[in-house]
Amino acid sequence: MSYQPPPLLASYAGADFLERLFRLKFKQKFAEIKDQAMNKFINLKFQEKRFLDHIKTFPKKDRKNLLQAYQLAKKFHSNQERDEGGPYVIHCLRVACCLMEELDIKNPSVICAALLHDAIEDTDLKLDEEIRRFGAWTGENDSNLTR
Repeated sequence: MSYQPPPLLASYAGADFLERLFRLKFKQKFAEIKDQAMNKFINLKFQEKRFLDHIKTFPKKDRKNLLQAYQLAKKFHSNQERDEGGPYVIHCLRVACCLMEELDIKNPSVICAALLHDAIEDTDLKLDEEIRRFGAWTGENDSNLTR
């Protein structure tokens, strides 16, 4: 007795139907995952928590400077919005977190520069004010990052 495929798979139309059904389910699941990721990507509270979780390990003085840099970035970017929606400062937080997560950079001056990198070129924040508040090294990093 030879193998007989199930009736639904016996015809090309049946196999095609299953493939289309699988693709549709896959697209729906992928869209759900993408939506969840995008919601976190543009969610200020999520990004703030992510940042605060990272800086918990820093010494108290460094943590204080990082929080001041974040507050300054938040103040100067307060009336700006990202193209994908949400406040602009989310971008600054994501850059700082990526440096800490993906490159394992824990230098507070570099993280401060990451938080403030767009404030110098896109807002009224002056480089000399940043240097006065956070030091020459942070200011130099930002100066090298700006266009």
